[in-house]
Amino acid sequence: MENQRHTSFLFVSLFLYLSTVSSEKEWLVGKDQRNGSEALKLLVFGDSYVDTGNWEKSSGSWHSPYGMTFPGKPTGRFSDGRVLTDFIASFFGVPSPQPYMWRKSVKKPLFQYGMNFAYGGTGVFNTMVNQPNMTSQIDLFQGLVKENFFTKQDLEFSVVLLSVAGNDYAAHVFRDGKEQDLPNFTGSLMNQLEVNIRRIHSLGVRKMAVTAVEPMADGPEAAARERRIKIPDLRSSHGLHFRTEDTRKHCRQFVKSFETVLCWIRKRLFVREHG
Repeated sequence: MENQRHTSFLFVSLFLYLSTVSSEKEWLVGKDQRNGSEALKLLVFGDSYVDTGNWEKSSGSWHSPYGMTFPGKPTGRFSDGRVLTDFIASFFGVPSPQPYMWRKSVKKPLFQYGMNFAYGGTGVFNTMVNQPNMTSQIDLFQGLVKENFFTKQDLEFSVVLLSVAGNDYAAHVFRDGKEQDLPNFTGSLMNQLEVNIRRIHSLGVRKMAVTAVEPMADGPEAAARERRIKIPDLRSSHGLHFRTEDTRKHCRQFVKSFETVLCWIRKRLFVREHG
């Protein structure tokens, strides 16, 4: 029951931010109907919860069983169906944004609804995969802004989705991070996330939604590992089960620190709107 309440709180926090940006949904769609250059753009950063195909086609996400329920074949999503990006785009009534890696192989008009910079398996910091972390993803975005791929007007009509699904904590665990280090690690994670949000804000984007960490021990891999591994020595060597339980406790600090970042955003937006 406690886990259910915690999960509900995390997803409610995302819902509240989507509710904030959706208050301008009709106005944005109206602009889109009058002028195609003012279409709502969804800019996505993060991990496999939002990645719609940035990994190379030789990777596992481009092979079965991924994509079985949507769209019926693998599309680079780390899911048998839709990911969060698809649901958010549908909520705003726009197509899912094209992946960054396709920018040179498809025509620019296909990017009129934004771009997806997310890479599955990545985190705020470097994780166990050799793909761009969130800072590097923002570097890619900033480069396109400098090239005028996205104009100031584009950014005005953009909504940013940042996904933080817990890969940083998983990497911390597998690198033999100590339990007593988790509070400091969480603090460092939140500090960097704040830097990332401020940076995106400085580039001209004013509407953002940020996910929070899900209960890691309830994920498919962790759950399967718990059922599959019976030998105590193996359970001890992996250490995943009890460490993810400890990580849950520190998620509360993540949420509390996140509230500080959100207060900063609200204050800046209030000053901007009211002078």
